[in-house]
Amino acid sequence: MAAPGLFLDFDGTLADSIPILRQVHAELSRQWQCRGEAVSFDRLNGLPLRDVMRIMAEHAVQSLDVDVALRECRQRIAEVYPSVQPARGARDLLQEATDRGYLVAIVSSAPDAFIVSWLAQHKLSGFISSVVGGDSVKKGKPGPEPYQLALELTAADPVSSIAVEDSLLGMQSALAAGLETYAINHGEAAAVASPGIAGQLRGFSDLLEVLCEA
Repeated sequence: MAAPGLFLDFDGTLADSIPILRQVHAELSRQWQCRGEAVSFDRLNGLPLRDVMRIMAEHAVQSLDVDVALRECRQRIAEVYPSVQPARGARDLLQEATDRGYLVAIVSSAPDAFIVSWLAQHKLSGFISSVVGGDSVKKGKPGPEPYQLALELTAADPVSSIAVEDSLLGMQSALAAGLETYAINHGEAAAVASPGIAGQLRGFSDLLEVLCEA
């Protein structure tokens, strides 16, 4: 019988990176004079980085090449990622999930190399079976492909696997792949939840309870 999968989003779920990413987004929005609700951080959170840059370019006052914008954004993020810490309880969660036989995968819109480097920096790589980043798929969140690929790479049982997301677009992606999906907010304001989720988690302590009850 196939093992269950635990599929974790990266930014805002495993990594406490949202404050820094908000700052980078705000700086680039001012630099490129991007205006309108369509380019707000919360609206874009969860999309693949190229899609984010395309939308920002469409709403920039000045002419903005998407490839140039993407390179600059990746450079800014690469500069700040080393300071990003794991979310509270991350190591305990990953250890417990591994001990219980879960195949853990990271499913994110972040660049694959950023995720792999960050995991190594914090000595978490050994807990992770697979990484599905924004570079791994042709069509990212909110489509199902990222989670479908995670299921394929881990060979996890889709029925007993669960996904954990902090963004609405991420939840939609996991649900579209047919996974039991939880919203997590790590003690912040309640996540904007997609219809059909299994529940809302205040942090990894709540997720540990879900794993223990499974």
